[in-house]
Amino acid sequence: MSVLRRRLRELPCGLDYPDWVVDDTPFQQHIEHHTAEGAHGMSWVQFLEGWADVTATPLAPGQAWRLHVFHDVRDAPTAAGAATIVVFVAVHSLMAGPSIASLSDALFGTPGAPVTVPGLGAAADSWDPLIRAATAIMRGPLRMVRWVVGLMSADRPAPTAITDRPITRFNRGRDARRTIRTMSLDPAVLRHGGVTVTEAALTAISEAMQLYLREFDHMSPDALTAAVTVALRTAPEELGVNRLGAVTVDLRPDLVDPVVRSRAIRHSLTEGRRTSESPATSTALRIDNLLPRPLYPVVVAQRRQGLEAQRAAGRTTEHTVLTSINCGNAPWSLCGRSLVQCTMTVPLPAHTRLTHGLVGTSAGLTLSVHGTPESLPDPDRYLSLLTDAFSRVGTALTARLADRNEFHSGAASP
Repeated sequence: MSVLRRRLRELPCGLDYPDWVVDDTPFQQHIEHHTAEGAHGMSWVQFLEGWADVTATPLAPGQAWRLHVFHDVRDAPTAAGAATIVVFVAVHSLMAGPSIASLSDALFGTPGAPVTVPGLGAAADSWDPLIRAATAIMRGPLRMVRWVVGLMSADRPAPTAITDRPITRFNRGRDARRTIRTMSLDPAVLRHGGVTVTEAALTAISEAMQLYLREFDHMSPDALTAAVTVALRTAPEELGVNRLGAVTVDLRPDLVDPVVRSRAIRHSLTEGRRTSESPATSTALRIDNLLPRPLYPVVVAQRRQGLEAQRAAGRTTEHTVLTSINCGNAPWSLCGRSLVQCTMTVPLPAHTRLTHGLVGTSAGLTLSVHGTPESLPDPDRYLSLLTDAFSRVGTALTARLADRNEFHSGAASP
């Protein structure tokens, strides 16, 4: 776990981006234990509330990560008896989704296994703010020139074919409170019909969102979209840990047949991935990475103003977010008890207040739902709609695969 012994140090006057420095704080001081009063332990509902509070609470300035351990959690789904639940919270510059498997293996797998985080630079053993500020002042003009020249000369990525859409309740709300729910899925049910697990999940999420809006807002949207996280395989290494991007996927709520909808989603996702892997996208990311730190607040404010103007016009580009991670089949355990669920809470962007995280491990698939009391006032009802939607999508994909096999075997008439 030595790679985690670091913290962030800000430069004076924001002259450059923060630096990693070695953190000699004892490991145990990064761990917070949560227990419930009484002899019966913590209920699953109490844990979800505690998890939501942890998610809504920012890390202390400079702090890179924190580990929360919830003890004696009763009624945890798929767990036999009381469960111990570990929640790892980290800044995005320290760890992104692809490193979850390595972190979990170090915590719950092979003894002594190191945490590997591709793209994470070394932490400085010593750090002088005045020397670092002087270095930033000397390098600043060159960085500004490189950024401006890049902006003027580079081709920008082609705009997405998906235009903005009407906002829904999933785009509303600035409440700092959070709501979180999880559900277990059988991966075998979703890997049918020629679509991936991610595509099948998007199909079920599309249907659940559509039904939730119909039930709570009496609206039947014919256009819903999702931002789907994708690995940027052609991204420059200097981007660091977070070599990830998001493509906008049309969820096609206008298509009733789950199989037809899943294929349309697959086409939209494929087109988005193709754009994200283009040389123009890689160049744009490299130029964005050159943005001088003193200009960063200005650019962020401009983008925020653009989102606010779009929101004021009742429009949005995405209604939800999905991040999916495959952590492999390593047999993780804690104190002799096997893993039963592993999931992640995808952060809530400013313009989208509903996100989904899908994680695959040896224990199967787990989907998390992350929202706010305003965007998702009845999370349990939404989870119920999701459960039914996944069942329908899995059944439809299985039936379509059976029909295809029957036709190819010669038993079906043309």
